[in-house]
Amino acid sequence: MIQSPVSVSAFIGDIVIISCLVFSLVPAESEEKPRFLIYYASNLLSDIPKRFSGSGSGTEYTHYQQHEA
Repeated sequence: MIQSPVSVSAFIGDIVIISCLVFSLVPAESEEKPRFLIYYASNLLSDIPKRFSGSGSGTEYTHYQQHEA
């Protein structure tokens, strides 16, 4: 998860907005770099197989991967 800002100071009664980008990474094999898999909880990048999925809201998110036979 990428959070912006990383931290924030506030007083009682202040309104604080923290934005988060939630994503998952594909484990790197050999010398490949890790890459984005799912963003905003449930959106797949165009080249990611449909066996990957995700869901969630608030502070609870789940990443699913179906194993193909």
